[in-house]
Amino acid sequence: MKTRLIIFLLLAYFAKTHSQDITISGYVKSESEEFLPYVSAYVDDKHSTITNEDGKFILNLPVKYLYDTLRFQSLGYHITHYVIKDTLTKGVIIKMQKKYMDISTINKIDKKIKIKPVGIIKKAMDLVHLNYTDYPVYLDCFYRSTVKKNGKYIRLNEAICQILYNSYSDKFRKKHFEKSFYDFSHSDLSTAYSAVSLYDNFTNTEDKCKLLQKRVSDNFNNRKISHFIPGGPLNLTSSDRVKYPMYFLHKLNNYNYVRSLDYLGDEPIYVISFRPKVKSREASFAGKIYIHAESFAFIKFEYFQVYNWNQFYPEFKVTIDYIKRGDKWCLSHILKEEKIVAEVHKPEHYKDTLSLKHELFVSNVIAEGVEKFRDNKNIIENKISSVLYKYNLPEDKEYWNKFNKITPSKLEEKIKSELKLNH
Repeated sequence: MKTRLIIFLLLAYFAKTHSQDITISGYVKSESEEFLPYVSAYVDDKHSTITNEDGKFILNLPVKYLYDTLRFQSLGYHITHYVIKDTLTKGVIIKMQKKYMDISTINKIDKKIKIKPVGIIKKAMDLVHLNYTDYPVYLDCFYRSTVKKNGKYIRLNEAICQILYNSYSDKFRKKHFEKSFYDFSHSDLSTAYSAVSLYDNFTNTEDKCKLLQKRVSDNFNNRKISHFIPGGPLNLTSSDRVKYPMYFLHKLNNYNYVRSLDYLGDEPIYVISFRPKVKSREASFAGKIYIHAESFAFIKFEYFQVYNWNQFYPEFKVTIDYIKRGDKWCLSHILKEEKIVAEVHKPEHYKDTLSLKHELFVSNVIAEGVEKFRDNKNIIENKISSVLYKYNLPEDKEYWNKFNKITPSKLEEKIKSELKLNH
């Protein structure tokens, strides 16, 4: 009887152990001890995360991955490998080594493909249908946005959601796209005083976003904002420059370009810097485009506004990252930062300076069994920053803890303090 009891307890222990997740947390640094932001950390296509702006990461994995390899990948660095069981120390430090482009590699690539920068961009656009999904997928996403008014945090929105994301092969046809839908019944404005940018906020009418969990600051009603602000997970996907290239470099000859080379792991990457030739409404951006030198896939965009032609449009800068999952490149991370200076004259005259930060991280891409959402419950269609306040979803702390998301930065406590959050 005693032997049976021991066997039973051992079986129960192992069953519990193998049903639990393991959590890896720490920081990614360069050889010079700099913290590295937005480094991809992944085991396979289904389990990944990225470091935050402070170089910190947290990754939750089933215990069966204990002896697998965790990889860290970032532009300009060697891919770094660690056995997962060796990274379980809390606050583990991951060191990444800079990879330098040697002259022989540069000469080899230059001889192989003698294309000017604008030709590289055009070729990458022509090959989108091969490099990206030409079928609908589900994106499992984490979304976070913060709003500062006159230097002080007044809002924090976080959401876990699933986005039905349609094919990259769809050509731009007006009937398939829509200007963002804004429902002011859920806005904190009495009038539609808009800060919508001409260059964003187009999305495919077939793309849908289903809200699974949300966390919002509890002071929505007592923090008035003089501007209506676009926002929300689905709205942010309009910044996907591969899927929505219109208004962005749509007249390539209006820009000057400089080409250089870098590495993504061991794979060479074209880095194309661009800037307007002259001040023009048709050339308003400057930044960098990163294109895979072999496949001609866009893997990263970094850009900002050089000229702002309308006082109601926000100043903004955007970073978009893609990651290869299987044989296709997929959306991985979007970061959009905006600044709006709003002047209100009635009923009293004052100015607000609003600083906005919107972030979307794709933790998993599902390509099988994809179909339209069967019900409209918690489907996000409205695209204003306060959209999450209208959904009455109880917070599931266990769900939040297990979901791979971007770790809050060092600003988290400052944000919580200024917002007086309860959670």
